[in-house]
This record gives sequence, C-alpha cells and structure tokens, in this order.
Amino acid sequence: MTPYGRAFPGVEIRANIIENLLEGNVLQRPGWITFVDVAGMLAVALVMLGLLPASESPGPHCSRRALLAAYLFLATVLFRTEGLWLNVVYPTLLIVLLFISARW
Repeated sequence: MTPYGRAFPGVEIRANIIENLLEGNVLQRPGWITFVDVAGMLAVALVMLGLLPASESPGPHCSRRALLAAYLFLATVLFRTEGLWLNVVYPTLLIVLLFISARW
C-alpha cells in the first residue's frame, strides 16, 4: 500500500526504496524523540487544563481547535523540513478526550 493507492507498480516501489537508501534519505525516528512526544503531550494537557474552567464560553472551544491545528501543523513542518516524525495520534486523542470530558 502506498500513498498513491494499490495500483502503484511494484517496480516503482522498489526503485524508490533503493533510491532513498542510496541517497541516505531514510525516514528515521531517533530514541530521544519519545521524550519530545511526552513533553508535547504534557504541554498540550496543561494548556487544555487551563482552558477547561472557561468551557462554557465559545472562546475556549475555538482555542482547543486552534491548539489541535497548531500541533498538527508543527508535526507536519518538522516532518517536512527536519525529517522528524512526531507522534500525532496520542496528542490528538488527548485533546479530543479532554475536550469531550470538559463538555460532560
């Protein structure tokens, strides 16, 4: 499976893999990035907890969406420019779950 679908020829997949290996353009996830992921989740949680008391007004709802968009944008920029792969699933899930729990 590729981003281009199932119809992408197998020869092209192998050619891209070989080219990336020869050029040293390999997707890497260093061991220290786990600490960055945890720190990012803690920062997101602290910001969200700061927004929870004012959950009745529409402002915090927009700021939660903005926080989610900012984190996804940061992860995308770091991936495209530096080749760093930040985890986006857990922080996104954290934002959504804290948002839902604030509504109850």
